[in-house]
Amino acid sequence: MPQNSITNEILQILENGEFERLIGKIESESFDCKSSPYQLDNNNQKFEMAKDACAFANANGGIILIGARTRRSDVHSEDEIEALSPFPGDLINFERCLSIVDTQTFPRIEHIEAKWFPSSSNDGRGVAAFIIPKQPEELKPFLLTKPMEGDIQTSGFTFGYAERRRAGTSHMNIQQFHSQLKMGGHSNLITQATQEVQETLARVLERLNFSGSTQSPGESVETELNGRIEDAIGAAELNDQPLVVIAASPYRRFEVTDLFEGRDNAMVRLLERPPELRPHGFDVTVGTESRIIRAQLRRSVMPGVRLLELWRDGTLIFVGTAESLCWGLSNRPGQPLRINPLALVEMNYLFAELYHQIVTSANPEPTNFLFSFRIQNFTVSDQPSLLAPGPLNSNQRFGFPNTRLAPDSCFQSRHQCDFRTLNPGMVAFCLVREIYNWFGHDNDAIPYIEEQNGFGVVSTDMIRNAGR
Repeated sequence: MPQNSITNEILQILENGEFERLIGKIESESFDCKSSPYQLDNNNQKFEMAKDACAFANANGGIILIGARTRRSDVHSEDEIEALSPFPGDLINFERCLSIVDTQTFPRIEHIEAKWFPSSSNDGRGVAAFIIPKQPEELKPFLLTKPMEGDIQTSGFTFGYAERRRAGTSHMNIQQFHSQLKMGGHSNLITQATQEVQETLARVLERLNFSGSTQSPGESVETELNGRIEDAIGAAELNDQPLVVIAASPYRRFEVTDLFEGRDNAMVRLLERPPELRPHGFDVTVGTESRIIRAQLRRSVMPGVRLLELWRDGTLIFVGTAESLCWGLSNRPGQPLRINPLALVEMNYLFAELYHQIVTSANPEPTNFLFSFRIQNFTVSDQPSLLAPGPLNSNQRFGFPNTRLAPDSCFQSRHQCDFRTLNPGMVAFCLVREIYNWFGHDNDAIPYIEEQNGFGVVSTDMIRNAGR
């Protein structure tokens, strides 16, 4: 069985039939929810079931809960359970489910279980779960084998690879996977296969020469930073998508020590596991191993979702979908983007905190920094994005008094500070203040802020309490 505190708690709740305790539980790398059973008469649904099981097997195991409806959390970065839909136990043919998984995965996933758990209040109805234990490393990678339908000339199998990342599943086709197998690895394959194409775009930066430019040093730094941001957006495969960017760059370049020393180095660990204030909070974690790019930077990327990269000369860039900042887009197609104020403040603070930890080991000591926050392509179906005043309120996702419309689809705020006054809370406040003012809000509309020495700063205590 999966061996971590989250999955053990879920299993205990299921065994006791106390399903109301599942309300509010967050999906994660080891926990996924389905609102209804897989339809075993549908080939796509059978493949989806095998893919989900394979993804957990290639990660660290986990639980797929069937009979739980989720929604985008207001206070966390992942989906949370909002309701349970118990059903009769004979609605699922568990033996057939496991047979399908066995025939559509290779090698065979060891000790996978499929169980129905009756409700303590109504033993005629319950929920089901697939329980995938952590698999031996020598069996990995687990591949998907999908029968091809058609006449005898076209019958056969297709192959693929899936792995659980954060609270989602990454899928790779056989061409990408075969290429990576020849290189001798199977973990983090999806990121590596995509990056090769995008990296060529970055070489344009190498042709830029600011020595003969009429720009001031500050303008040159901002121009170069914006060029790197555009390259990062391309590497994240988010061109033309609603997206969020947070970036920082020094005005005088410095060396990020030990960036290429190895996976166990403190700087690499910091980049791959950035600071957080709350479990499943709105942070800048990508959830994939980082990779050295052209001996100039280290990049973690989940294509189509988010990217975090650190350049050896001190530039740090985060790129993410609008989903990082707004209430769930998948549940509201065609609706305007509504910015979650908690996500806006928390993400900017944690990015600034990450950069503060990076520059404390800078050599030589840096002088001044430029921070930038950008939203881009935030007009959806000709409807501008929305931002309500004040702290998180469940009414904000549906409309709230004094909600303001964005005057445009894109906006970029900037903040300059020096090394001595690099206060993450103050930096985040200054970036967030600009976007609130752009929406037409006064400064007193900004939530999760306190005053320190006459200046506004982000309150980490308020953010932590907002998640309770």
